[in-house]
Amino acid sequence: EIQYSVNLLLGNVLPRDPLPMLDINKLLQVPNDLASSALDTFLNKADHKTGQLEVNNLIKTCRYLDEHVFQPIYKDFTHTAKKQDQIVTHLYKKIFAAINDSSRFRGGTLTVYGSNLSNLSLKDSDVDLSLCLPSITEAKRSLSSGKITQNNFDRLVTNTVFAMKRLLEKRGFVEVFGVHRARVPVVKGRYHCNQNNGSMLGSISFDICFQNERAVVNSTLLREYSNLDERVKVVMLVIKMWVRASGIGSAADGTLSSYSWMNLVVFYLQCIDFVPNLQCKELLKSHHFSLKKAKHASVDGLDTVFLTASMIINAGIWKRGKDLEKLPITALLHGFFQFYSTTFISTVLAVSIRIGKPCLLKTVFGKAKLWRLCIEDPFETHDAHTHHDLGMHIEQKGQPLITTKLQEAADIMKSALTLAQNDKDLNKAIETISSLWKKDRSKFSSVNGSKGAPIDDQQEHQEPDTQEEEEEEVPYEDEHTNRNYKRRGQNGYYEILKLSAQHEAQNSFDPKKNERMRKKHNEQEGRGRGRGGQEW
Repeated sequence: EIQYSVNLLLGNVLPRDPLPMLDINKLLQVPNDLASSALDTFLNKADHKTGQLEVNNLIKTCRYLDEHVFQPIYKDFTHTAKKQDQIVTHLYKKIFAAINDSSRFRGGTLTVYGSNLSNLSLKDSDVDLSLCLPSITEAKRSLSSGKITQNNFDRLVTNTVFAMKRLLEKRGFVEVFGVHRARVPVVKGRYHCNQNNGSMLGSISFDICFQNERAVVNSTLLREYSNLDERVKVVMLVIKMWVRASGIGSAADGTLSSYSWMNLVVFYLQCIDFVPNLQCKELLKSHHFSLKKAKHASVDGLDTVFLTASMIINAGIWKRGKDLEKLPITALLHGFFQFYSTTFISTVLAVSIRIGKPCLLKTVFGKAKLWRLCIEDPFETHDAHTHHDLGMHIEQKGQPLITTKLQEAADIMKSALTLAQNDKDLNKAIETISSLWKKDRSKFSSVNGSKGAPIDDQQEHQEPDTQEEEEEEVPYEDEHTNRNYKRRGQNGYYEILKLSAQHEAQNSFDPKKNERMRKKHNEQEGRGRGRGGQEW
């Protein structure tokens, strides 16, 4: 199967029918040696000469590291999350009140999504909100039926985005600007939150996306996985911290979004049978799951059904293996880095938390590349009417960086365990593990020095921690703007977005004026392009 898939990617053979997939049912019935090999050190499977006593001592050492490294991180996270929740609540009420007071937006549904919904928000993370308006929903139906043209629909979206921008500015929000030429139109801004006594509670950036219901169910699914076990949430948080410090957490920079990394974490934990597959049809049947009780049964015609963490825990049908039940967080992190740096065959297989096993060949995606990761969206699957490969944003310079950072992290974890186990230098081991998210090892892109900064730095510039998927996609589809973005960094890119948005707000509503200026410009230049190669 592997040889066939390689030949298919190289174009040496023709694709066969049906789609090339391994026997999923067969793989689900046998232990997954491919994934569990990343934990052989802790499960005593790789080296039979290693005594059980030595394995127990290693796990005991890992628990010591958990107590002095990861538990303080989780305690600090829970403390920070309370303040974050207060700010998000203030922000939500403020925006919701503005929407209800406006006749244009009244009746819309405002929902928080992203890391604030999945309970995986780091310090100073942005707030992502989805605003679903009946007017745009109806316009989509009219567009599909042919009652209106694409230009009419685009004009409605543009007017809606800038109307929201003006509304928020009147309500005291600052740094507000709209991006309407995007896969998901968005209005960005900042909110200064004050308490009732007048004291400053905090300041936070926000993104209001329109009709982004898919992002809501994606974030909800991640929240359910994180609620299955406290260790799952800690691993997710530590990986997010490591990704931020390493500078590999932005799809706009040619790497992976935060949402994609969380998919990688869940997939690894599924492969070692540490968490169940919440979308598994057999598991849904065994829990007598009813579609009538499902909060998100279908979104945009996609199958968005999944079990919740409370259903899994209360039913007790799925049970974790005894050898994994007491596995420390340190062991899970070590296994994660080992799995993606050496074990997982990324040139052939695709990551899919919908399947939960390494059996989906990446050739099911027409634009898959041999050199980069391929990650199937849990709902926008390869066989759905709209499919999404979360790894499609990885550039040729981004994949080597991801691979290098994974290998570096695996070496750091191995070195820390060696120090703790053999040299008995626990303090040095703690310092070594902490270097994963405190050292600046980013050499990929210059974003004004923000990437790779220590997580506890109060002056850290936080990237938009959005979905986690569509949101981190380059929003303004303009070749000239994208070149400026890569040259000037993300801050310079947002400056260009603001200027572009202001220009659109001033000129997009007068088509005759735009046409006169375009003709005059073309007569002067003698061609259809302006300065810098940018189309008018």
